[in-house]
Amino acid sequence: MKKAFSILLAVIFAISLMPIALADSTATITAYNSSDAQVGTTYATIDAAAAAAGQGGKVCISAGVLEVNGRQTISVSGVTLEGAGRGVTTIKPSANFANASETNRKAILTIAADNVTVKDLSLDGTDYGET
Repeated sequence: MKKAFSILLAVIFAISLMPIALADSTATITAYNSSDAQVGTTYATIDAAAAAAGQGGKVCISAGVLEVNGRQTISVSGVTLEGAGRGVTTIKPSANFANASETNRKAILTIAADNVTVKDLSLDGTDYGET
């Protein structure tokens, strides 16, 4: 009985650390059209995924950290940008972001369209620019 209890505690502890472990991995960007069908494979930028998803589509960022080299812009109306959860999916500037123009360092993510939904992710602008 004690052994089973010890194993249970070990499993609970391991599960509690999963979001921390996932946050250290590199996130990937995937686009889905309005019918929820995957469009292409993965994308290097949120901009490219939003364009591929089209109006009414969805851009999903997996668990982990997505380091961006400059401002990401969503310019397609009706797109949803969705992460795997607050603190589980994080968008942050890369080391190269420091070399971006002053204008691009002001924001990590820009919404330049109507009816865009952003949910279940965190933005970390502590190193450069503003959050």
